[in-house]
Amino acid sequence: MSESDLKVLLESIKKGEMKFETESVSEADIIAFQPTAKLLKYAYDQGYLEGYLPVNENMSGFNRVVMVTIQNGLTYEGEMFLTAKPA
Repeated sequence: MSESDLKVLLESIKKGEMKFETESVSEADIIAFQPTAKLLKYAYDQGYLEGYLPVNENMSGFNRVVMVTIQNGLTYEGEMFLTAKPA
């Protein structure tokens, strides 16, 4: 995942998308969702998101994220990240 992937994700949140989840409960879809889940966690850790609520599955023994709900959208820092010019 790159900075442009992060910007695309933050733009979708800015437009109102607040729920991100796997396409299905298949192991392949859960595994494919993990990069998005990690990017959302990274955005939260950077202070770009107001709230971040992950839901994990634990039936596989891997405790993978299957859904993330974003609460209250972007922070001021998240908004500024979107408007920042590339260095």
